[in-house]
Amino acid sequence: MTGDLKTSNALIGFAVLRANFNANAPTYFDNFTAFVLAALAQDNCRPVERRTVATRIRETFGIRIPELALGKMLKRTNGAGLTEFVGTEFVSITQSGREQTPATEQLVAFQRRQDELASVFREFVATRFPDEHDALPEDVGAALADYIDRQSVPLLNQSLRGRADVSPTSTRFDYVVSVFIADLSVRDQVRFGYVEEAAKGAILASVLTLDTGGMGTALDRLTLVLDTPILMNLLGYDGEVLQRPALELVEMARAQGAKVIAFQHSLRELDGILEGVEKALRSGRASRSINAAFLNFSEQGKSAVDVALVRADLERHVRDRGVQVQEKPEYVHEHSLDENKLEELLQAKVGYRENSTRLFDVDSLSAVHRMRRGRSSSTLEHCRAVLVTSNTSVVIAANTFERTRDQFSLAIRDEALAGILWVRSSAIDSDVPTKLLLASAYSGMQPSPALWSRYLEEVDELEKREEVSPDEAVVLRATTVSRAVLMEETLGDAGEVTPDLPLVVLQRMRSDEARPLEDKAMQAEARANLAELSADTAAASWLDNVEALQRVIEQRDAAALALSQTEQERDDAVRLVKAQVEKDNVRDERIRQRAKTSASRRLTGLLVGFIIVWLALAVLGIVELTPEFKWLAGVAAIPALVIAGIRTFVPGTVRDWMRPLEAKWAARIERRARRKLALD
Repeated sequence: MTGDLKTSNALIGFAVLRANFNANAPTYFDNFTAFVLAALAQDNCRPVERRTVATRIRETFGIRIPELALGKMLKRTNGAGLTEFVGTEFVSITQSGREQTPATEQLVAFQRRQDELASVFREFVATRFPDEHDALPEDVGAALADYIDRQSVPLLNQSLRGRADVSPTSTRFDYVVSVFIADLSVRDQVRFGYVEEAAKGAILASVLTLDTGGMGTALDRLTLVLDTPILMNLLGYDGEVLQRPALELVEMARAQGAKVIAFQHSLRELDGILEGVEKALRSGRASRSINAAFLNFSEQGKSAVDVALVRADLERHVRDRGVQVQEKPEYVHEHSLDENKLEELLQAKVGYRENSTRLFDVDSLSAVHRMRRGRSSSTLEHCRAVLVTSNTSVVIAANTFERTRDQFSLAIRDEALAGILWVRSSAIDSDVPTKLLLASAYSGMQPSPALWSRYLEEVDELEKREEVSPDEAVVLRATTVSRAVLMEETLGDAGEVTPDLPLVVLQRMRSDEARPLEDKAMQAEARANLAELSADTAAASWLDNVEALQRVIEQRDAAALALSQTEQERDDAVRLVKAQVEKDNVRDERIRQRAKTSASRRLTGLLVGFIIVWLALAVLGIVELTPEFKWLAGVAAIPALVIAGIRTFVPGTVRDWMRPLEAKWAARIERRARRKLALD
């Protein structure tokens, strides 16, 4: 091993682990033998203190091996004749062990790949985010490894043990890496393969924090309870990118014998979320929603009616995904926990905005506790039930509330569970880690609730000051492009939001819309220039070849014609857009005027009818002289006296007083007309 390897040691360690991993090894620990031998082979193979072996592995390969796991590994290497104890505290490598130490050529090959990945990342940042290039950490390889380690199985140790041992990270840097990985997945499959290699190795290394003795045990005694956000992902309501790993999670769990369920109260919570989306799509303030499901439905062009249809058959959709729906178990005193204490702890850790969400989480954790019926186990295979959630704070709260060495966590992160199931499965070459990594990258490219809320506040202010039109405000609030531009301008940092930021986003969006046509024109112009250059060269070199020169001239003319056609297409596109906008404005104005006219006619009819009835009462009171009809004259006089009294204090005519009613009536008629035209 050379000192240069330390520039990206964790990336190399992950790659080595993935390359040498054997799903059919006698034990999971056997896959880490190469790291033990490499650590012992340093310093001319002199004896090494047992506690130093783990330190060397961490420093050389970036992989943390728990002390208990290392002890088991050394026992197996000793038994295989690869290592031997020297006294009680030292261990050395044998000749047989030296022969099985990873070849230097293999390590150098992995180093070359990961150094290449780090170099490509630097170039990407210099091109795409030049202002961030100088802020990159000196050890880019280590920073990329840290990102992959965290995002492949986010906070696995924290998810299972309720504590974090990951280094603090910059939101800006994470956003840049997320964009880089998403870009590689589309543009450069070779380098993306290096990332996949590291991601799979990171998951394999992370599982060392578990008791791996039961890796071969079926999960037929385990019930996985899906939390509401996981159901949202599974059903695709938060987007396809997040749906894929959720589907894979359920498929792997069921393939390994686990029962996957959702509680009825989680479906009620899910229905409440969709009800909010439906109302947001139906209301005039729909685009101000920060709900991920709303943004996904609106981008797909779904209406409130579409969401209502989904809600009407929600339980069937859940069952179709392989998830059973059942009521939470009944309360049994000896199997229950202190829900008041748990609720207080959840509020402190999570900081809920909605009381209902907190109560649903309390119900779920308490139900999982009752499902275990007082039986505890430190392994996933025998813990009986566990809540699967995407909220790390819920996991931490559950572990803080009740955690012993003999009890597996009441809750686990979905990515952590997916990593464990992937390692336990025989399909070690599947793309589960890739889906997890891409889902994390996608999430890292979305604005946080804090950033999005601050941005929406600034959009509202600009709309109030009429610096942006209502239509522009809708575009700024409810489009994928606006969120992408917002993230590029702020790099995910809520502190970068300024009062003028929405205007910058709007300008960028306008430029981006015109860019495809501009790029096409530039390409045509480049072809014309290239043809012209070719013509000059041909003329200088082949003056005697008239036919060749003629072909070059024809190419130049064709390129010039293509450029002219592109400009014409751009002008036509602009005219079409303007014509469509004008057509829409005329249509909207026609609908508005018809609504006003209809409301005015109805109001006039109402007033005329009232006057006719009033005159009839007055006439009957005067003409009929019998005592029975004299009271009609008094009744008819009351409205006149009331109106006269009101006019003493309130100016205007009766028609003026009815204007607000007329406006509301017109608005309702307009909405109905737009709904009939599918313009709601």
